[in-house]
Amino acid sequence: MLLATELFVLPPAAPVLEKMRKLKARRRGMKSVYYRREWFKLRKELSRTHESALLRAQASSRAQMWCEKSCGHYGSQPHHKKTVHSRMDLVFDLNNVLWICQTCHDGVHQ
Repeated sequence: MLLATELFVLPPAAPVLEKMRKLKARRRGMKSVYYRREWFKLRKELSRTHESALLRAQASSRAQMWCEKSCGHYGSQPHHKKTVHSRMDLVFDLNNVLWICQTCHDGVHQ
């Protein structure tokens, strides 16, 4: 869990979201390999923002650290029900996030 003082050190998400929107807009003329590489770089950058840290803290607190897929394991990460790529407006909506364990997260993405 992050300390309150650590949250203020993290960068804001707005510039990263803007880069993501611009990348999506330019997608048509790009090779998919380049697009995917850039998209995942931005996703990683987004996960290191102030808003993402708050969302992770809220989701884990809501689930009391247990996997919300009811598998009985300790949850370790957030998962967006509607993907960030398809619904960027729901990126920081707590209702769009589940707190799940690594096993369930791997199963969801297969």
